Amino acid sequence: METNETPLLVKKKTPVEIHNYPKESTIQYSDSERSYTYNIIKEGNYPSATYLKYTKGQKGFRIPDNYEVETSLRKPKTRQIVKCIIKYMEKNPVYWVYYGDKFQYHVRSEKSSSDVACLYAKVCNYFTNNGNRLKIY
Repeated sequence: METNETPLLVKKKTPVEIHNYPKESTIQYSDSERSYTYNIIKEGNYPSATYLKYTKGQKGFRIPDNYEVETSLRKPKTRQIVKCIIKYMEKNPVYWVYYGDKFQYHVRSEKSSSDVACLYAKVCNYFTNNGNRLKIY
């Protein structure tokens, strides 16, 4: 059976970032699918040029040492707060995501911030798929 229905076009909301940084440490970000709140705890510093590392991609941002931020994820009913930390160990950045009501659990990666985020997602999926609710604040 043939239909003459036209697909419904969904207009995506332009991403919005609200902040008064560095006067205030909180940054709010939202787009049509999600919203985040970042609270910069420590800005960190950049290591000497001899072992400073950069992100991959077109812009190649510098990766700070001793950087710490709390981030809220998901919608209000399933909101999670995690603490993300970058520290250089043996001249290379190591990425941590701490979670739990007192940030007592963590995952870690020596590869990238994306990799540690994937590891964290796997932990969340494990608890969800096994009928347990990972209580993350």
